[in-house]
Amino acid sequence: MTSPTLTVAKARMLFKSGWQVQITNAAGRQFAPSEFDEVLRFD
Repeated sequence: MTSPTLTVAKARMLFKSGWQVQITNAAGRQFAPSEFDEVLRFD
């Protein structure tokens, strides 16, 4: 498990490089790039 800040930073880097990226939390909820700021609320 990584911190939300590191997870979002890596996901944004991959997204900007052309990858299709989603973040999935422990409960199974998926966050699209437009929702990445919501992940940071838990940090």
